Amino acid sequence: METTRYDRREFMGYFTSVGLGSTLLPGVLWAKLASDAALEITAATIADAEEVAGIKLEPEEREMMVDGLRLQTQRIAALHKIPLDNSVSPAIVFNPLPPGKVVAPDRRHPPVRSRVQRRTLGA
Repeated sequence: METTRYDRREFMGYFTSVGLGSTLLPGVLWAKLASDAALEITAATIADAEEVAGIKLEPEEREMMVDGLRLQTQRIAALHKIPLDNSVSPAIVFNPLPPGKVVAPDRRHPPVRSRVQRRTLGA
């Protein structure tokens, strides 16, 4: 039995994260990936994806997409080759400050609300 480089759990998790977990799209795409031995991205592959997604592209548009998708596949493969130890925690919080940088607290005083003067109807 041939193994693929894709993990079904991660694949389905991705589609769930983008809101497509309850549709048939992830399952159909996974079946297509699992059945293809070459997994080569071509204009025909994009045409198959169009059919599943229910969109229509021109042949010129498909050809323009092929190189970008192949490059993206290569970049993802390069990311997967980077060893990541289990001690590395996931990036749950984004903090744009460099390590050791501290922002001075804001020293402004809180706003003070003034009293609202009431007017009588006859005045």
